[in-house]
Amino acid sequence: MKFNIGQSSSYRSEDRYNWAVWIDEEQDKLKEVKSVTYYLHKTFPDPIRKQMNREDKFVLKTSGWGTFMIYIDIELNDGEIVEQEHYLILEDDYHTSQIKKEEHPSALSTDQTASKKKIFLSYSTVDQPIAEALKNMLKEKDIEVTSAADTPAGISIYDFIKDSMKLSDAVIEIPTEYSSSSQESEIRLAENYDKKVIRLPKGGEVSRRSENQELNSMNMDFLDDIP
Repeated sequence: MKFNIGQSSSYRSEDRYNWAVWIDEEQDKLKEVKSVTYYLHKTFPDPIRKQMNREDKFVLKTSGWGTFMIYIDIELNDGEIVEQEHYLILEDDYHTSQIKKEEHPSALSTDQTASKKKIFLSYSTVDQPIAEALKNMLKEKDIEVTSAADTPAGISIYDFIKDSMKLSDAVIEIPTEYSSSSQESEIRLAENYDKKVIRLPKGGEVSRRSENQELNSMNMDFLDDIP
């Protein structure tokens, strides 16, 4: 038995986000659940959070600045433990219901994907403005771009990343000033799949404007490195 995981987030201030995660099922299925335990990043106070609030879909509400994998133990009434995971996405006004399952790369036909170069974009949440600007620039050059943030509702983010990596021609890594365990995991996965990792330079060519945090300037010569 598997359960859909719901998640939302909204920007608060100073690169911090309010976010929530819950079991996104109807009450008939939730009646089979006794409790849900969320295992957060070790930097959180009390990183193990057990929720008993079935009427609220066992929702957990908190805040933070970085993304990571949330490991989830769903305890059923008969004592069985269903283990699941959810990759936390931090974006302003984000909600899993905004994303459609048909956007998953495995749902695309060969004809739809074969003609374009495909890139998986790996970045930390704090670099979201840069990533979005880079995505737009690459799409203007008819390059298909996916990232963990594109994970459709109802689909395991780990499976989505794996499928996206397999379909990609290369992985572009946006370097971050902050430690990001999720980004490190993505790069390790790319290396396991023997994908070319193109690491953009820190500073200089990749920079933020002080006001709107858009991509300032970039030398696009790295596109020549895409197989």
